[in-house]
Amino acid sequence: MIRARLGPASAKVPIRDEEGSISGNRALFSAPDARTLPLGSFSGAARLMVTRDDAAMAQAGAGRGRSGAAEGVLGEQVKLLYAHLPTSQVAAVLNASLLTFVQSYVMDWARILSWLVILVVVTLARMFLAFAFARDASAADHIVRWRNIFFAGAAVSGIVWGSSAWFLYSPDSEVHQVFLAFVLGGMVAGSVSVLTPVFGVFAVFAVSAIVPLAIRYLAAGDYVHYVMGGMCAIFTVAILTIGRQIHATIEESLRLRFENLAMIDDLVNARTHVESVNQNLLATQKALQKSNEELENRVADRTMALRAMDRRKDEFLAILSHELRNPLAPIRNSIYLLKHADPASPQAQQAREIIERQTDYVTRLVDDLLDVTRVARGKVELRRERVNLAEAVRRTGEDHVPTFREFGIDFRIEVPPDPVWMSADRTRIAQLIGNLLQNAANYTPAGGRATLALRVVGDFAQIEVTDSGAGISRELLPVLFEPFIQGTRSLARTEGGLGLGLALVKGISELHGGAVEAASEGIGKGASFVVRLPIRVEHGDAGNPGMAAPDISKNQRVLVVDDNRDAADTL
Repeated sequence: MIRARLGPASAKVPIRDEEGSISGNRALFSAPDARTLPLGSFSGAARLMVTRDDAAMAQAGAGRGRSGAAEGVLGEQVKLLYAHLPTSQVAAVLNASLLTFVQSYVMDWARILSWLVILVVVTLARMFLAFAFARDASAADHIVRWRNIFFAGAAVSGIVWGSSAWFLYSPDSEVHQVFLAFVLGGMVAGSVSVLTPVFGVFAVFAVSAIVPLAIRYLAAGDYVHYVMGGMCAIFTVAILTIGRQIHATIEESLRLRFENLAMIDDLVNARTHVESVNQNLLATQKALQKSNEELENRVADRTMALRAMDRRKDEFLAILSHELRNPLAPIRNSIYLLKHADPASPQAQQAREIIERQTDYVTRLVDDLLDVTRVARGKVELRRERVNLAEAVRRTGEDHVPTFREFGIDFRIEVPPDPVWMSADRTRIAQLIGNLLQNAANYTPAGGRATLALRVVGDFAQIEVTDSGAGISRELLPVLFEPFIQGTRSLARTEGGLGLGLALVKGISELHGGAVEAASEGIGKGASFVVRLPIRVEHGDAGNPGMAAPDISKNQRVLVVDDNRDAADTL
């Protein structure tokens, strides 16, 4: 009987057999839970098993045609050889030990032990090959090589057993001669069940083991030994004939197994096709329903996005109007003081400082807004030059020391002593660092800490600004570098802003081929900003030729063109 697991559904499929080559000519596949498929008995010689792996292998082989099926049959034959090898070799060592024990009564021990040692060495080597084959995950890809290795091992083993006709043959004791023939015949007969999957292996072992003994008998020169030699020859021919028949049975059974598994695969595929048609109909209906749902979701998402954009536009206009109106009151008040106060008075001096400070703020506000627009539209052109990034970071940090001191923040600058050269826009790099420092100052309370550091990591320079300030919420991190995004700043800070600083940092970093990222453990736990810029590092003194300063000692004429008459007149 052939039993195979087909799947969750129980099914029985009759399987074709040819000429009764398998004992029990009718075969049956029975499904639901059988995991192995015993393939009948081959005159009591062998027993084959089919597993799910066999089914998968058979399906793959069916797709490759006859050559693939032949490879699959050969693979199974070689597996059968190696599967029985350890047991057969243990039996061989036991038989050899008994043979040497019996022959030791009529022969020299040294000669007998020499033969036994050789046999044990060959046996251990073959057992090692069996374990190596079992552990080789790619054995199926090198099945011919493994077959040839087994063939060589069987030939050597047969030669060793055949050499017993010289090592263990006792000319003076016919009883021991017959016992030797009995052992060799038994070894060859026993090998029928384990070596016939590949007939050539069985044939070389049988001939190598029996023929030397037959020759030794014939060389004895008397009619009894002639008869014994003839019997050895008859036994060899008979055992080879039987082995050939068993080999044909095994090979045909394996071939039928692959064909039957392929037929099952066809039946399963047909059933699967019918089921897939029904599933396709259901899938089409579900797809239409899903498309409608997706369309509704997209409409809802677009509606929400438009509302969010409209809300952000309103928020931006409100912030912009607020930030532009804020400086007007102190400017207007300062102008009033300048009209009515003594120009040399402290009040007039303070008024001029207020006007200058508020005018700078409005100018910076408008410049940031224009810069963000230019970056977004790709209209910014970098004025690249050879810049010592270490010096640029140090100077920008020192320019912001008064700001941090005014806010009561402990500010530190960490810059390597060696120059770090790169091709960059000096002004934009200073703007990038300044925006990060201003952001740290705005969101760090008095008594906090802030650090500006420059580090060289491989081919990149890392500008890091860290603070112990208000931190960043998890919801804000993904959109932090978008325009008009602001966190909650300290109540002690009266400086405004449009939320453009970090957007400019991102744009300037990307224009230089770099990137920026932010990290924070949450609200109240500070934040860290890291800008990575590609560089070419040179250590040691390296001069920067820069640009020659223009000669302004001579009188020059300047043409001023401006669409604002007041601006032109003041210039």
